Amino acid sequence: MKIFQLRYDENVIEVLHNLHKDYQNTKAFPISSIDSNYDRPVKDSNTYFRNAFGNYYNKLIDKTVFPITPAESEQALEKELLVDSYETYEDLGLIIFIKKENVNLSNPELYQHIIDQVKSNYKKIDISTPFIISWLKDVIKNLKYEYGLRLDLNEFTRIYNIDGIFNEKNLDSHSTYLGINYLSFESDNRDLKITGFPSESGAGEEKRRIYFPKPQSRSGIFRVGRSRMFGTTLDILTVNSDLGSHSDFGRMHLIRKWFFC
Repeated sequence: MKIFQLRYDENVIEVLHNLHKDYQNTKAFPISSIDSNYDRPVKDSNTYFRNAFGNYYNKLIDKTVFPITPAESEQALEKELLVDSYETYEDLGLIIFIKKENVNLSNPELYQHIIDQVKSNYKKIDISTPFIISWLKDVIKNLKYEYGLRLDLNEFTRIYNIDGIFNEKNLDSHSTYLGINYLSFESDNRDLKITGFPSESGAGEEKRRIYFPKPQSRSGIFRVGRSRMFGTTLDILTVNSDLGSHSDFGRMHLIRKWFFC
């Protein structure tokens, strides 16, 4: 496999012009202007953009290229393949926490749409525990949904449950920094390169953090991302429910797969 950062070149500019035509004035095209200078990073990525861009690039340019998953991000981190990872933020997928009574539900329209699709087409997924959605999803303009955009699962969507780190015992024994809940984990946890998440919390010498929503808001759809939050290590983030927000720090890495697995 080959992992590379999304940077401007002839193919990328072609895809961006197609995206602009189909998604202008939506959160799926957050870029203020297309840079004509080659080899500069594409900025402002968010949940909708990474899926829309990934779909178009896959169809128009190269059918073996996809946005990286949480697990591939960890593999690339270990091999030092990520560009500017300590100075930027990257979306890696979505995490879904089950709807609970008396808990604010984030992105309720999209949440119900995702749950309905999972119940119908992914019967092995336990929706009562947190699960991850990665790789690609179709981005459909629909004003019924948050940000006027719907996400449809497709043949390239990958879904799996996350156990271990997100069990209730762990979540109840969290630490807090600047009002955000987190758990520490060891950077050599074996499951990081398999699922993109540690299997358990720990306090070894090489500690990293995973941030997650507070109990009163832990319900609905949240972004999965990677960033250096407050320390010197790259942390895993699952606290942001604003799927459309973006900034100059947003980046995207792609992976070229030589075969499907």
